[in-house]
Amino acid sequence: MKRRILNPRLAALVASVRHGEMIFIADAGSGTCAQALHPLHPDVEYIDLEAVTGSPSFQDIVATLVSVGEFEGAVVSDCMEEQNPSDYAFIAGLLGEEHVRSVPYIPDFYKLRDRCRAVVQTGDCGAHAQAILVAGWIGCGMELTGRETGQLRTTAFRAVPDQAVWPSAERLGIQRMRMSASNGGVSAGIAQRTVMPPLRARMMADPMSGSSRMGRW
Repeated sequence: MKRRILNPRLAALVASVRHGEMIFIADAGSGTCAQALHPLHPDVEYIDLEAVTGSPSFQDIVATLVSVGEFEGAVVSDCMEEQNPSDYAFIAGLLGEEHVRSVPYIPDFYKLRDRCRAVVQTGDCGAHAQAILVAGWIGCGMELTGRETGQLRTTAFRAVPDQAVWPSAERLGIQRMRMSASNGGVSAGIAQRTVMPPLRARMMADPMSGSSRMGRW
């Protein structure tokens, strides 16, 4: 039987996630209330899928989201591989180990949790049975920077030429020059060229800080 999401809120969330955005898959023991040691940021949506102890499991939810969504990478705590090798092997096998990154459990993992679109709480009682799924990891070239700050940035545009995504500044300048000439704006064969700084360079110089705007292209 083909997997599909029956929970309407989760289905809507997955349909709306864009490149560079994240969903936190939490285990049953993950506290999120305002009084918790690491309270959940109020801007992050909370979706409780817990039914009974152990259900749904971490693997159930991760496998479903990866099969129906565009999640191509994950971030896990640095405790998971040692303390929960079965779930670590599962997610590494599902996404490819090269697309699974580890960050210090405290505080980095929780800092990234607070930048997610939502926390999805499962009934899994395994140790560190949780992960952050990242949409478009391959397409957006997401990579971790600054282990001490738990930040992400996008480096996608290093991997492809400008013109593969949008016209380069040089091409934009030539197009404007031609338009000016056709409208009589160029005299004596001299064109005033207006060249914008490459959007690629401006985006690369601005790491994400609390938003996923750079993943939306």
